Amino acid sequence: MVYTQREKKIAIAVMALLGAWVLYSVVVGPYLDRRAQIEKDLQFVQADIDKSDALQRKQQRLLVVWKAMNSNGLQSDAGEAQKQIAHTLEDWRTQTGLTIETMPTPQDHAQGKFRVMTLNPTYVGSQAMLAQMLWRMETASIPLRLEKIQINPRAKEGFDDLKIVMTISTLSRIPAATGSNDRAANATADATGAGL
Repeated sequence: MVYTQREKKIAIAVMALLGAWVLYSVVVGPYLDRRAQIEKDLQFVQADIDKSDALQRKQQRLLVVWKAMNSNGLQSDAGEAQKQIAHTLEDWRTQTGLTIETMPTPQDHAQGKFRVMTLNPTYVGSQAMLAQMLWRMETASIPLRLEKIQINPRAKEGFDDLKIVMTISTLSRIPAATGSNDRAANATADATGAGL
């Protein structure tokens, strides 16, 4: 069978299109799909690396804070922590001129590997005295957190005579148990609040 010039051109065009389609389906399409997947995977891996780097930087910063807390007064005994915070608050109260109205017995509870001791002192004084006390708390080297503060006028409004009720907390480490009997005793002490 003899093909005309036109039929030959059409056959060549169809073969070229069929070859291009096969080439795209077998080689180019999978290559582009795989390349897009690799780019997505690289972005995911880069995000993981960035998170890991940020976590490592945060760990280094917190390690410095942890060492400072340990060297500046994080106690391993709840009784010592109570003495430390009571002594510190009394020093600050004396330095600022605040008058103590009440100092209820501290309450404590275990939180992870720490014992959190909460104090609720009530002071009387002026705004300037309160500002000095708050500055001392903010710049304290011992582990201390002002959880809550309530400020009310003690006399008539307009006078600089305030009643200040604070909720202050501090930390102490819970000693690691060395034996099974010690662990049982610590668990009992934690459950009952005894041993402090």
